[in-house]
Amino acid sequence: MDLTRQPPRRPSNLGVAGIVGAARMTDKARAHNAETLGEFVFGRYSGLDRRILEFLGITADDFAETADEYDDTALSAWMLEKGKKTKKEIAAFNKSELDRLPTDKKHQQLLKERLAKFAPDRTDIKTVLQSIELDDWGCFWQVDLTARPPRSARSRDVAGICGVARMADKVRAERSGQIR
Repeated sequence: MDLTRQPPRRPSNLGVAGIVGAARMTDKARAHNAETLGEFVFGRYSGLDRRILEFLGITADDFAETADEYDDTALSAWMLEKGKKTKKEIAAFNKSELDRLPTDKKHQQLLKERLAKFAPDRTDIKTVLQSIELDDWGCFWQVDLTARPPRSARSRDVAGICGVARMADKVRAERSGQIR
């Protein structure tokens, strides 16, 4: 996954192990391994990744190595086996992450700046994860296809399906008026 060209999956995505942030962390681990992480941070440098890894008792290095070896289904099974968490524990973790409000000045300021820049009329965006999702959208919604071609039709960066990433690049370029 090339995170210089698209954001990782949303932090609220439950597609890997049914755990908030795990799909996003998977994309970042794979990008970290491929040296295409861009401006994103992985493992101990990401608060959400740290909380997930601590919750499951997995190191960032073990996770990164395993994320390259397995597809999402096998990785989910591995995570659940290693973490040995009950459905109730996972649900409680998910709720705490989905409801997490920015408590320090840095994250409060980030939310304020993101709202001002990308969604000044929105009053419903309040949580840390919503702030992250807004930033991802704002930073990647425009694609300039006058400067570079869209991703390859063989790219499986979006939903693991050939052609979807290319189509997304074309749609985003069309919407931003940056297509030839």
